[in-house]
Amino acid sequence: MLLQIVLVVLTPSVILGQNACIHQTSCSGCLGESPFCGWCLDPTFGGVRCNDARDLASSGCSEISVQQPHETRIVRNLPHSNRRVARPQVIESQFHKNQTVSFQISTRVPDDNSAASSVSVRVAVAADSPVSVRITVDCNSAPQTRSNRMMCRAVAPGEEVNFKVTATLNECITEPWELLVYTRIGRLRGLTKINIRSICECECEESRLLPGSTDDYCYRGGQLICGQCECNADRYGKRCECEGGANQLPNPCVPPDQNTTAPCSGRGQCVCGMCECEFTRFSAERYSGAYCECDDSACPMYHGQLCGGPGRGVCQCGTCRCELGFTGPDCSCPESIETCVSTNGMVCNGHGDCVCGRCACDPDSHYRGIRCEDCPTCPDQCHLHKDCVECMGFGIGRISREECLQRCMHSTIFMVDRVQGENDDEGTACRYTNPDGCMYEFRYQHGSGIVAVKRTMVQQNCDVVSLIKSIQPYAGLTVRPSVRSATSPVVDSFIYPFI
Repeated sequence: MLLQIVLVVLTPSVILGQNACIHQTSCSGCLGESPFCGWCLDPTFGGVRCNDARDLASSGCSEISVQQPHETRIVRNLPHSNRRVARPQVIESQFHKNQTVSFQISTRVPDDNSAASSVSVRVAVAADSPVSVRITVDCNSAPQTRSNRMMCRAVAPGEEVNFKVTATLNECITEPWELLVYTRIGRLRGLTKINIRSICECECEESRLLPGSTDDYCYRGGQLICGQCECNADRYGKRCECEGGANQLPNPCVPPDQNTTAPCSGRGQCVCGMCECEFTRFSAERYSGAYCECDDSACPMYHGQLCGGPGRGVCQCGTCRCELGFTGPDCSCPESIETCVSTNGMVCNGHGDCVCGRCACDPDSHYRGIRCEDCPTCPDQCHLHKDCVECMGFGIGRISREECLQRCMHSTIFMVDRVQGENDDEGTACRYTNPDGCMYEFRYQHGSGIVAVKRTMVQQNCDVVSLIKSIQPYAGLTVRPSVRSATSPVVDSFIYPFI
């Protein structure tokens, strides 16, 4: 088969990835929407009657019932000869408005030509033509495209040249339109006729011209037009099974106290006073609610899922209903402030607010970091950790056991033999001497609550025995004093059961 068809969909809705077919309610409107749209003629079909033709069969519409009359066929395709230089000779095609179709035409230089020849192709296009044309040809492996005329030079005897004639139907036409494609090899001439018909309406709608006729399938209350019932004025319903007319006042399918007169919010059919909702615009879900007023697929997305997906929230009538523990229009924000609590037990170190589980530090403050604990320009960062190091590391200090448990519960204290004494981007080294003259060292890690404390406390100007006696261990506290020399006594760390 020499015919090659290329479909180009120009409608913006399809370019954006939306299914524009599903909103058409008539066969003609359906087929005129997009080349991909098909209409199901089966009256018993329960799905969306106008849909992507490739999806109708999978939805239950038999292939024989799908109305998609786009068709291109080759009527005459005799082989090349010394006098017949173009094939095919006759093509018939019917396609949609704004649809682009390409036709492959080949020409062959006769074997008995004594030398290479020039091959040309031309399409006769009138000024008022509803069809725009482009020609593409591959001459010596160099593709070229022009409006309606093309030529290849130095084509050897017996060699074939393939031309692609691309036609776009710019408007609906009532009569067939003929494109004449002329090919020429020296004095030999060839002709290919392309007869084009436009698809702007469905033949099954012609029965609408018979006024007063009814069908049994529509309970003698209307006509079966292209697979669906069109009811008389005194009947309504999917099969015209309801009496009284769909325009009865007040219409039971029109939402009360709302500024609309569209039955079922324009998203469904009123069947005997009840709304049967259509499918939503971008999913396989139907609209919901007594008046089809709810779109359960129109909620904001989080991590690629409606309302963050199961476990975070569900979409109800266009609004996210968040599960316990989450909030926000898309259920993206955790309600817990646990991730915002700093090492001193305060939310964002008292220098910010917990927003969606993250600290938003005050812009007027010098504090930064995950929990607003980092302050490179503040001189007293070591002071923030001093009390916790004293009470948790050595069991001494000015705060009570209860206050220590409360203030320092978010700190992680590690007792080490040696503390790095230099400051860098990851941590800061600190050194303090308590009132008893004993010096201790520690290093805190920025923004994490992790503090490394040197295991030994060095006495300088105090009596280590009085220091030990002054310590009042809390219940459950183990004290392990150790004097390494008379001149340099050392007190080992006190160990809390909660560390």
